Amino acid sequence: SPFDFVGLGTYWSATATPSAPSSLRISDLTSETLTLSWQESTRVPYSEAPVAGYEVSVDGAVVARVGGTSARLRTPTGMGFHTLSVRAFNAVGLFSPAVQTQFIIN
Repeated sequence: SPFDFVGLGTYWSATATPSAPSSLRISDLTSETLTLSWQESTRVPYSEAPVAGYEVSVDGAVVARVGGTSARLRTPTGMGFHTLSVRAFNAVGLFSPAVQTQFIIN
């Protein structure tokens, strides 16, 4: 199929999205920065493209792309609820559903 990719002798389907990361956790929160961490996405070995990284958003705006399972971010400004979200992307450019957590600054 023109929509399959080969990596190290293995065919990967270009239609299988990665699973969503899980267990988002905020730690080391200060007035300037915070750490957001999560559990890695899973995949079926040898049939799904490997997870290449994670896209991190704050209040709907992408702020980072990282290769690991945590990101050090600027603490959002302004009082009220803020939303942090993470979605995985794989080696063929497909994204998982986003997982999110909220916190409030008052």
